[in-house]
Amino acid sequence: MTPEDSPHNRTVRPDVTADHAGQQSTSSTPAPTIQSTSEAQLEHASGTSDALGQVDKKGRTPKRIASYEILNEIGRGGMGVVYKAQDSRLKRIVALKVILAGGHAGEVELARFQTEAEAVARLKHQNFVQIYEVGSDEGLPFLALEFCGGGSLEDRIAQSPLAPHEAAELVAKLADAMDHAHRARVIHRDLKPANVLFDDHGEPKITDFGPACLLLSQLQ
Repeated sequence: MTPEDSPHNRTVRPDVTADHAGQQSTSSTPAPTIQSTSEAQLEHASGTSDALGQVDKKGRTPKRIASYEILNEIGRGGMGVVYKAQDSRLKRIVALKVILAGGHAGEVELARFQTEAEAVARLKHQNFVQIYEVGSDEGLPFLALEFCGGGSLEDRIAQSPLAPHEAAELVAKLADAMDHAHRARVIHRDLKPANVLFDDHGEPKITDFGPACLLLSQLQ
């Protein structure tokens, strides 16, 4: 029986695809809770977030979400879309992840989004993408994550195989990061080359904790 199959685990509810945190200590502090907004509330709001949900589905890019100026789209899955964005408060570039359904997201989508936020918040290791903020812009849930501009491992190995020494060094870093995650009672469940990004300094960063499993014993 694997850790995922244990009755003591809290597993994420059925599949809704997702896409796109450094230091050495675990944290059990829960991430802020993502809440949905009713259709009636959205209709009486400014209309910004409801429109954003529709814009995302049509493949167009919004200009702004909360305090983040959207620069361009960098990734899209069945559940979410990831934008490169400028944080107007701290003047830094982030990867902003939002739910395609916007304010109309269902319980499964919100639960998975929340689980991803909690999983990343637990991990204090240099080879995980950092989480900066969990929020909602008038009903549109979002995660502000560390931006990694160096592409993915999938892209690199598609161009050419890694040199033996480089490959061994990379595997050692990823193995150490996953050991840290398991000690923090987080099971990634979708570790693959597409989910290993590189920052501007060439450091690997594991991302996409949408399908992650959090073990209850850490929470109690």
